[in-house]
Amino acid sequence: MSTLLLDRKKIAQKPTLVMAERDCHSISKCTFCHHYQMQTGSFGQCQLLSAPVIGAWESCSLGTPVFAQA
Repeated sequence: MSTLLLDRKKIAQKPTLVMAERDCHSISKCTFCHHYQMQTGSFGQCQLLSAPVIGAWESCSLGTPVFAQA
């Protein structure tokens, strides 16, 4: 909770830097990964790892954004 409050204060102090500080190639959840294929509900399959995953899980370091540049 304290991290969220610190992030809000940081954004309030310098709102123009928020977008520039974000890493454009990172994704937060498996759901937002190019390799994630939804099957039922929030359950899916990671095509890269050939493993069942839940979309809400934190993404791995191999994750690629859905709309990544080729």
